[in-house]
Amino acid sequence: MLAGTAAIAAASLVGAGTVGLAWYDQPAGQGLTLLSDEEAAFVIALSEAIYPPGGSPPVSGAEIGIEHFIDAALAGMPGFQQQGLKLLCHAIDALGGGFTEKPLAERSALVLEWLAHPLAEIRSGVQSLVLLIGMGYTTHPSAVAVFSDLTRCGYGR
Repeated sequence: MLAGTAAIAAASLVGAGTVGLAWYDQPAGQGLTLLSDEEAAFVIALSEAIYPPGGSPPVSGAEIGIEHFIDAALAGMPGFQQQGLKLLCHAIDALGGGFTEKPLAERSALVLEWLAHPLAEIRSGVQSLVLLIGMGYTTHPSAVAVFSDLTRCGYGR
């Protein structure tokens, strides 16, 4: 019994290591410096889930080129943070069972679930991505006018 448990634990570690290696240090996608095409697709899908079409501002998170904002933000980080954020994108995509491929309504519901998740690591990881995407979205020229009307501090003026 103990040997069987140890074998399962060892197989799990090997499996997790293999998955981690597949995610680690993927080459940059077309037009990007650090994000791979897969990571960029995840960032776009997450951005659209947070900022869906039909709202105010009238531009969705998928339409603003958020992958370029996140790519530029990554370029300003130390290497270990770059890799950590890239791995986080893969982990959250996998946690969502292929989040990137899910319909918009399902992705939006998953984001809300994750933001209230009982595990702090999942909540914090998703909150970090939401924060970075929010910075890119709210400073995009298509969104600034709407957000500047909501503040008195001169934002966007």
